[in-house]
Amino acid sequence: MLDDLAIWGTLVAGLIFLVLDKRRGVGALVLAYFLNLSLGHVPGVLVYLNPDTSWGNFEATKSGFDVTLMGMTAFIAGAIAARIMPMRTTGAKAFKSTFSHDTLSLLSRRALTMGISFYFVLSPVAGLVPSSAAIISVGGELLILGLWLWVYSAETAKDSRQVLLIFAMLPLLPLSTLVTGGFIGFGTAWGLSIVAFYFVIARRRIWFYIATPAVLFLGLSLFVTYAQQREDIRDLI
Repeated sequence: MLDDLAIWGTLVAGLIFLVLDKRRGVGALVLAYFLNLSLGHVPGVLVYLNPDTSWGNFEATKSGFDVTLMGMTAFIAGAIAARIMPMRTTGAKAFKSTFSHDTLSLLSRRALTMGISFYFVLSPVAGLVPSSAAIISVGGELLILGLWLWVYSAETAKDSRQVLLIFAMLPLLPLSTLVTGGFIGFGTAWGLSIVAFYFVIARRRIWFYIATPAVLFLGLSLFVTYAQQREDIRDLI
């Protein structure tokens, strides 16, 4: 599995290079999707780094991860090709934010309020009305949009306290999806999308590289504990 993980690491490094290269125009959504896809596939491969493990089916896992790596490679290649191919629409440089800090703050508060209302207030009763869950679940994504606007507003205003507050609140996302539905992955994906967005727009990224090893260690420790207890948690909820 080490060779497969090495390929995955190379793809991560290449994608980060593309994200940081402003000429390529590869942004936060591409990085967030790649990280969320990795979240669902890489932890299961790490089990087989222990040569004494007898859990699961090694050959099936390796074959599945090989297919995942091919899909990841094709995804990054497609993102690059989309920026190289000539486009009829106006370039991204022509669109510059004309919103003031106060306007961005207002928009973020409104999106957060609507997202929280959809997810935590309306979702529990969505099953009472046929097909309403499809609409309400999408409305819950406004929570993420609100956090994007909030962190963008804080970064443009150079308000480091607001940025730290937002990052301190991120663990509440997986906790909220865990206690409401028994699934930690949804909230973790939301948190990753916000981290990816801030990574793209941040002026200083050194703290990301310093914190990454500790976050990975804590994340894997949490994953092991959650994987062992998730059936009991879901039965309880």
